[in-house]
Amino acid sequence: LKGAEMIGGGDLAYRVRVPRAKDELAVLARQFNQMADNLAAQRRAFEREAENRINLEKRLRHSERLASVGRLAAGVAHE
Repeated sequence: LKGAEMIGGGDLAYRVRVPRAKDELAVLARQFNQMADNLAAQRRAFEREAENRINLEKRLRHSERLASVGRLAAGVAHE
């Protein structure tokens, strides 16, 4: 229950203690921890993707500014 509360609250580093027995509760605990690992990996991938998009947008804005400066310079050269 504590694991569900912690992970449900966003703490994807929390892990459920796996009992030594090989019963259904041990299987459930291992699967719960695997689910938390998968969610954490998806979160990291999403964060990397968001960071890549932000960097791409910054480069695009910089390129657009350079293109504007080039157009202004070309206009001045023609005058």
